[in-house]
Amino acid sequence: MSKFLKYFFLLAVVAFFSQTAFAQFEGATATFYRDGKDNPQPNGNPYILGDPISSGPVELEFKGGEYNVYFQIRWNKPLAANFPGRVLVTNDKDEYKDQLDPRYFPKGLQDITHRFILRPGNYRLKLVHKENPDQVYFSTSFSVIDKVGTRVAGNQKAGQAQFWVCGKVDDDWNPVDPAGDAATGRFNLRAGQPFEILIKNGNPFGTLFLGIVIHKQGPDGKDTDFVDEFQTDQLNEQTTTKWATEGGLPGNLRTLSAGTYTIYVINWYKRQVNYHPGNFTDYYSKATVVVR
Repeated sequence: MSKFLKYFFLLAVVAFFSQTAFAQFEGATATFYRDGKDNPQPNGNPYILGDPISSGPVELEFKGGEYNVYFQIRWNKPLAANFPGRVLVTNDKDEYKDQLDPRYFPKGLQDITHRFILRPGNYRLKLVHKENPDQVYFSTSFSVIDKVGTRVAGNQKAGQAQFWVCGKVDDDWNPVDPAGDAATGRFNLRAGQPFEILIKNGNPFGTLFLGIVIHKQGPDGKDTDFVDEFQTDQLNEQTTTKWATEGGLPGNLRTLSAGTYTIYVINWYKRQVNYHPGNFTDYYSKATVVVR
């Protein structure tokens, strides 16, 4: 056989295989899911998926700074033969982001279930040839959207807790003689006046320790001098939704001198350790306290 005929034969084989592979994935679709769990069946798909997203952008639960993107790619008929493929994720600039490791999908397979961990952004999900990612058999675009924004812990949006500066806290977790309004976050004290603080969160705090951080406030409302910070006693991060002082703040700071202050309640693990610029954004709540 001449070199020309060999080359022509090779092209024909490649073209035939490509057409056959394309035909195997005819009618492929992708379904995204909001959650999933490990599949205990050793020979099944690695995840059991729940709560499918029928249309629109993918909006998934935030976990550890990233999203778990669960999906299933399914085609009309089981594979007629073992197929050398992989599932690839690229961003909207076609840059590689993640993949299901190249492998041979076995004969009889009709769907692929998997999970990728992605940050918010625009992506494309592709089913491609194992060795040649330019050989695309199925492709769909999706977006991962962060609907929560700045967080204090887990999926909890910052700033949603209620916070009081008050004379005392009663046995039913109510502020007594509040020094202002929790809705506005503005309180007034006399210089040297003892006070307590009370915080109520709609969800469990999701952390073992709260931090109380106090800064002086400049004329523009921004934090200036760092005053002090305190760590609470240990909480149950799964159940605790309320916390209050009893006998004033921990440590030596019992009262405040004249000035304007910002008091934050934060996740202790998000405190500023060596440098204290203040102006936190990821807090459970904060208050402006004017002391005269």
